[in-house]
Amino acid sequence: MPYTDKEYFLKHIRQAELDNLIMGDNGQPDETKLTSAIESADDLINSYLRPVIATLPIDPMPPIIKQCSYDLAIYYLQPNIQYAEIPQRVKDSYDAAINFLKDVAGGKIDLLKTDTKESSNTTEIDYDVEDSIFDRGSF
Repeated sequence: MPYTDKEYFLKHIRQAELDNLIMGDNGQPDETKLTSAIESADDLINSYLRPVIATLPIDPMPPIIKQCSYDLAIYYLQPNIQYAEIPQRVKDSYDAAINFLKDVAGGKIDLLKTDTKESSNTTEIDYDVEDSIFDRGSF
């Protein structure tokens, strides 16, 4: 089961842009190029996840993995052009996905954590205060 699919791509890019990325030698879109790019992306993702997650593919799949698969696959779909000609946003998304996967593999991020309170970025502060010195009649 792939982590992403054509429908997910079409939520992020237009059909014409996707067709251009998967254009075959005959001038027609070649769906096998998309399938191949997704498989390559998913294989790379699994290579990072395998050491920390016992059963792959992940079920239920975190949305961030779908996004990583998309970001990696879109990078792989860039036509056979020089690295310098790949759009910067595609390179940045690819780099961010790789860095995220490295953090997962390194144990910095736990994809399977289900307690949302522990995984949130909010910090609680607990403090004690003395009785208030101001009240309605103070002013």
